[in-house]
Amino acid sequence: TYNPTAAAGSRGRAFEWANLSAEQQTALNTPVTGPADGNGQDRLLYLRGDHSNEAPNGQQFRPRTSVLGDIVNSDPIYVARQNYGYDVLPDDEGSSYLTYREDMADRTPMVYVAANDGMLHGFAAETGAELLAYMPNAVYPQLSALTGASYNDNHRLINDGAPRAMDAYIDGSWRTILVGSLGGGGKGVYALDVTDPDSFSADDVMWEFTDTNDANMGVAIPSPTIARLANDKWVAIVANGYNSGGNAKLFVLDLETGAIIREIDTGVGGDNGLSNPTPVDVDADRITDFVYAGDLRGNMWKFDLSSSNSADWGVAFEVGGVPAPLYTACSSDPCDGSNYQPITARPEVGINPPAGYFVYFGTGRYFADGDNGVGTGANTVYAIRDKNEKGATTLSLPTPGRSNLVQQLVTDTRTVNFGGYSTKIRITSNETITDAKDGWYLDLPTSGERQVSTPILRGGKIIFTTVIPSGDECSAGGDSWLMELDALSGSRLDSPPFDLNRDGVFDRDDMVQVD
Repeated sequence: TYNPTAAAGSRGRAFEWANLSAEQQTALNTPVTGPADGNGQDRLLYLRGDHSNEAPNGQQFRPRTSVLGDIVNSDPIYVARQNYGYDVLPDDEGSSYLTYREDMADRTPMVYVAANDGMLHGFAAETGAELLAYMPNAVYPQLSALTGASYNDNHRLINDGAPRAMDAYIDGSWRTILVGSLGGGGKGVYALDVTDPDSFSADDVMWEFTDTNDANMGVAIPSPTIARLANDKWVAIVANGYNSGGNAKLFVLDLETGAIIREIDTGVGGDNGLSNPTPVDVDADRITDFVYAGDLRGNMWKFDLSSSNSADWGVAFEVGGVPAPLYTACSSDPCDGSNYQPITARPEVGINPPAGYFVYFGTGRYFADGDNGVGTGANTVYAIRDKNEKGATTLSLPTPGRSNLVQQLVTDTRTVNFGGYSTKIRITSNETITDAKDGWYLDLPTSGERQVSTPILRGGKIIFTTVIPSGDECSAGGDSWLMELDALSGSRLDSPPFDLNRDGVFDRDDMVQVD
């Protein structure tokens, strides 16, 4: 950890060589390729922003134009005085929440983001000044690569996950907790107490959870999230991620200690791993009831955490005594093990008017070698009905496959001109849906197109983006579509979702004639 404001001109005493463990010192003394060279203290200075050993000087370390590492996949998060509605919680936990919010009224608003210099950075939102940073222990074996002359040609992800932060009631008091992951940088997640960013110190590092704690922890591309559960515990909900060598699993960790409360095994392996989880509170009491998450084998899982007894938590559905997903996404019927569609994005969940919930998710992956190609399989956006409300005594699953889903289509792609502006648009079908159907789907029409970001549910619309890589594995280029559909049916909207003529008004002048 370091706090630049706590030690004038430096990055804090906790980031001194003498305070590092023997293992951390060994990692900095050893290049990623080659024997130990004893230059660890100079590498530490480099990480702290010292330029004196950059080529052509001193140790000939890689020259930089900025001491801040590159930010690739880590979405920044803003933390100020958000109200999470926890005043509805019972007893002192709820009654003290509004007081906590008042106490935080003058807290410095912050933006947190992870960078591939190995650090989770915290910047004052109003000034951009860096107030704190944290370097997970799990990143140390990769840090020496940052000083290598060949790093620009052999870039690596080191600390690349998107952090999340939320208020939580721990040990009788409210705090603001940030949970983060290494992303593509490794097999680890961590938790920090960021209640008071101006005085952040090593004491505010709560825990790290890595594959040394549990071998089933994989590459932490999915982001952990925070939830309050019915057993009165605040927890970190962690997908096991990818390349664990085992089944897709969900970890429920004690938010205060990082200890495993429950490890839920889906039973599905084969180059598998659980993706970004979405906790759902179905009765507005601010206590999570269910968690939805997909996996690389196309399964959308529902986990039932509604019991006050953690021993009862598990996969919500079973078939023949074996855990069963809510739905399995395949590019065609039947699912035969070769046409499954991987799910990597966080699902969105909304109300299903007859009963239960709609689960919205897209398919495709975009993180591993070879994923930048166009020949990666057909992908789809789904909305699947989960008709099983909280407390249901009889559970039923949607019909497997696509036979009981409404199919929507991209019927046309054209370029339109409005007021001198040229825009490429898609036109979709408007098939209706009945309560008897299990949902709808829309196949993405372009080769290599995939949906790998979280969809958004707003005002009866499901809003999502897709990505179409260029096909050049050495290029970051490509195309993308922003799409808005009716959430319940997947049909095109009756009113224009985009201001095509850019006059600042969404009206009939933005409508397109459909043949």
